Amino acid sequence: MKLEIRWKGARRSEALSQHVHDRARCAFRPSADQVRLIVVRLEDMNGPKGGVDKRCAVEVVGPFGVRITEARDVDFYVAAGRALEMAGRSALRALDRRVEHEPTSIRTFSRELG
Repeated sequence: MKLEIRWKGARRSEALSQHVHDRARCAFRPSADQVRLIVVRLEDMNGPKGGVDKRCAVEVVGPFGVRITEARDVDFYVAAGRALEMAGRSALRALDRRVEHEPTSIRTFSRELG
């Protein structure tokens, strides 16, 4: 699982980067072997004006395709935690659906008939 953090209009922070890595490890623990790439985009949409303008978008790439989640808050740490948690659940649901809906092999069905 590869993790990329991209910043837009926000000051880079080693503490926030570490928080994102820790939250991603936790959120994707059940599906880490299936997820190929996680891109976390942190953006301060208003600049110094303040408000609910800290945006975290998470893009997850795996065998299920691409899943994107987003959260906004006044704090990057909260927005990142929420977006990563939603992305982890979304990836896990997509993987579960993929397993549930795999077609039964014709060979397996033929063997059952004799």
